[in-house]
Amino acid sequence: MREKETRSCKVKNMGIDRILMKQTLSDFKYYCPVTWKNEKLLVKCSANKEDCVLYKNAFYYFKSTVERDLFITNPNRFLVNVLLPKPQDLPIRVLPHKAAEVILHEKALNAHCSVTLMDEERVKKGDTLLLIVFKDAKFVFDSEFKL
Repeated sequence: MREKETRSCKVKNMGIDRILMKQTLSDFKYYCPVTWKNEKLLVKCSANKEDCVLYKNAFYYFKSTVERDLFITNPNRFLVNVLLPKPQDLPIRVLPHKAAEVILHEKALNAHCSVTLMDEERVKKGDTLLLIVFKDAKFVFDSEFKL
């Protein structure tokens, strides 16, 4: 008797309900497994059904169709022996209306951008609305790109 092969499939044009998709998200949630495995970057993906794949009764989202197609060719490459960071080890973006409520002395590095300091070795004030909370510290950034 032939063993059943588990294959992934694109969700495009399948008419799957978004509620079902949300209830059966993979362990990656809305993060791209290919980018995590290849680059160790957690890239949050849009909930675009076009770039979504159903594999082993779980939905996976991807940064782009390139990553999606890589995943489809060999899903186990991106899922076996993968350690995801714990939720408490991830930075959380603060929404702009909440970031505006945070006062200056609560922000790390006196509200200077840590990425500019590390990468460009200079001090630059961050945009007060671009705020991340990470392990009880609040960091600001000077651009969306550095966020």
